[in-house]
Amino acid sequence: MVSEGVDKVCGVSVGAGKDSGWGPKLYSTATMWVEIRNGCEKFAERSSTSTQVGHSLYSEFLEKVAEGGNVKVKGSGTGPKTGMLGTAVSDSKNANFNCNGQSSTNRFSGSGICVFYGDNKREDNIEWLKQFKTGLDIIDKLNNKTASWKNTLHTLKSRAKAIYERVMESSQLEKEDTEEPTQAQRLLSVENATTNNTTRSHSDHGRLILPWTLLI
Repeated sequence: MVSEGVDKVCGVSVGAGKDSGWGPKLYSTATMWVEIRNGCEKFAERSSTSTQVGHSLYSEFLEKVAEGGNVKVKGSGTGPKTGMLGTAVSDSKNANFNCNGQSSTNRFSGSGICVFYGDNKREDNIEWLKQFKTGLDIIDKLNNKTASWKNTLHTLKSRAKAIYERVMESSQLEKEDTEEPTQAQRLLSVENATTNNTTRSHSDHGRLILPWTLLI
């Protein structure tokens, strides 16, 4: 803070003495706004899409505007002014507010730097604030939809996993049921083959014994 106002706003010099910053030359509002906006963007923090901070800043801004700024009255000190941010300079307390940013070293009366927002329905009358609030509401809706989609996908994934496990379990049971008859058939075949071999062996012994009995 310097004697004639704020030296820099977001890195942009706005007038810290004679012939500095915007100084004696009054630039257009658009030019001054672009310079400050571009400077502030460099300082802006990039974070997640959470709107909690945005809603907090929205409320804080309205509180600050309601609280108001200051008016430097010639010969009468400084007094408050609601519906305004910054500091204005005036010959009387309630009229002829000067906020052109020019320093007091010029031949014109010194003027402060301020923005008037009025005292009525600021939420509706401040256009950029309306757009800011609309943006927050849109992001909130998108975040809610995203959360809903994530929950739905999680539910579908859980159901798909359960179905897959049931199908695999059923397939395993069918496989086991199919293998059991096959093994039984193999065992039966082995038993039949053993029985046939035993019978054939007895029959062969009978054939061999018969000739020997004849010789005796």
